[in-house]
Amino acid sequence: MGRRLGTTIVLVTLLVQLLSTVGLSAQEAPNPVAEGEATSQQPDTLGFVDGATSQYLLPTPDGALASLYFGVPGDEPLLGDWDCDGVDTPGLYRVSDGFVYLRNANTIGTADIRFYMGEHGDRPLVGDFDGDGCDSISVHRPATGQVFVANQLGSEDRGVLPDLEMFFGNPGDRAFSGDFDGDGTTDIGLHRESSGLVYMRFDQTTGPAQTAFFYGEAHDRIFSGDWDGDQLETVGLYRTVDRSLLLSNANRLQVADATYQFGEDDWIPVAGVVGDLAGLDLIGPKDRPGVEVIGKEGWRSAPTGSLEPHAIEQVTIHHSARSFDGANADAPARIRSYQRYHQDQGWPDIAYHYVIDRNGNVYEGRSPEGRGDTFTNYDPSGHFLVMVDGNFDGQDPSPAQVESLARMVAWGIDEWGIDPTEVGGHRDHANTSCPGEYLYQLMEDGTLAGRVSELLQGGVGLQLLDGAGSVERVEQVESGIDADPGLVTLPVVPNLPAPEILTQLAICPGCPAG
Repeated sequence: MGRRLGTTIVLVTLLVQLLSTVGLSAQEAPNPVAEGEATSQQPDTLGFVDGATSQYLLPTPDGALASLYFGVPGDEPLLGDWDCDGVDTPGLYRVSDGFVYLRNANTIGTADIRFYMGEHGDRPLVGDFDGDGCDSISVHRPATGQVFVANQLGSEDRGVLPDLEMFFGNPGDRAFSGDFDGDGTTDIGLHRESSGLVYMRFDQTTGPAQTAFFYGEAHDRIFSGDWDGDQLETVGLYRTVDRSLLLSNANRLQVADATYQFGEDDWIPVAGVVGDLAGLDLIGPKDRPGVEVIGKEGWRSAPTGSLEPHAIEQVTIHHSARSFDGANADAPARIRSYQRYHQDQGWPDIAYHYVIDRNGNVYEGRSPEGRGDTFTNYDPSGHFLVMVDGNFDGQDPSPAQVESLARMVAWGIDEWGIDPTEVGGHRDHANTSCPGEYLYQLMEDGTLAGRVSELLQGGVGLQLLDGAGSVERVEQVESGIDADPGLVTLPVVPNLPAPEILTQLAICPGCPAG
């Protein structure tokens, strides 16, 4: 049941104040399964649907992705148990005309069930709304805040009339569905993007929310699923701004129990028990070149100030103009010195978005969402700034630096849709020799552009090391045993957490062993 979400932590006192102003109860959703109690129910499988192609990508136990196509771009993808056999299969709701198309097998083919429900602009809700073990389609009308609940599917010769109608929330709220109290029937939830509040009712009647909590931000895609096999469906979010998925095992204000990073901007998450996917084409996991980035915690960044937002349109390459000799052990200290010097000028952070040291290690600088800074006479708004450490008016960049630079440039081009012709050096925008004669020569003679073009054929992955990973990598650099510049291979489509994978993770502490 695909929707969007994200996680925001807010003081409980603020939550209570807000709820009191709208007449809501702050109770937590009831959970009939005792905490820590193991059940035999399988957790839901997490998958995605590519909104640009209507391709379903469903994970298999070994980490591959099973692929099938159903529908056309613009349809709202669905997963549900339409024939009551315990297996969720594809469906779609065509928002433009209110038609529903459902398939009873996880195979490629035409719809087994077709019918009309709702009207233009309605949004579908999937679930077992009457507890009979079969899923049906209901609709939410965002313009009015109405929910029309249907307990049966239609057929080609008739549409579906709702069994009941309820009002819930405000116009513009985004509805989603799930068994939020574990009683075997599907409930209605709302996500208010303007505030990040989630509202839930545990019966299908008009009235105020029976529980509410903060979860997510504007433009997050909210959905629900049974992530730990406890028969309770709980919230999840897909945050397209950084392609991250956040899952929680409880319907309450809390930090997400698990976070994954994968996907593409127009992918839509879906969840359900999909059964045997044998016979479908399998995708991956395929490898592509990648870069592991040392996070700011690792190189012991100073606190940073407020950044000026901008929209990236081009890549600009810098050098530090500081010569180096010998070992690379002082690289983290050098980066701290650059940051300190820049902040002494009144800038909020180091001027660049990423820094590449002499061995090719890549360090996280200021967020690319923030405009860079410069001592020269050009406006760095819209520039993705990569700095290569060294004085390349007097020495060549190392081969590892050139490879890391090519990967960062290729990643930036792909990430922001930059025209490859919009890659230049600092000297192309200001009166300076930066990024140095020897590095700029590689840009002029096509060496850098040629490698970037090769990388763009298959894409480049970027992986930010977590806090402990960044600290460990910096310790290696500073101890002089830095043999790995973090040039790695990463999956083109990272593995999604299938039930067997969830069982091995903290998200599923109560799942049955094996």
